[in-house]
Amino acid sequence: MKPLRIQRKDALGRRSRIWYRDFTLSMIGGFAALVGVVFWMEGDSVRAPFDLKIAIGCFVLVGVCALLASNRVLVMSCSAMVPAALAGFNAGFTGNRKALDLSCCSWQPDY
Repeated sequence: MKPLRIQRKDALGRRSRIWYRDFTLSMIGGFAALVGVVFWMEGDSVRAPFDLKIAIGCFVLVGVCALLASNRVLVMSCSAMVPAALAGFNAGFTGNRKALDLSCCSWQPDY
């Protein structure tokens, strides 16, 4: 059994630069995916094409982050997980269950 100090060094101190790069790319890709989805849902190709251009740019940024990473599966899965975690926190903390409902993307009248 290794001493506690060496175990702590192994767990926390020996992360390579690749791990930090992949973590940073995951966070950038996650927030870009969130912004891309928001602008994509709000965009209209006739009245607001600029919103769709921003959404396409954000999705391209997510793809570039995945291409730059050494572990592409991890970066893509974490990029998809960041917006899901933020929406889940919003729904749980505020009690807004419509945030998780997929039918909220299309307009439906309230009866």
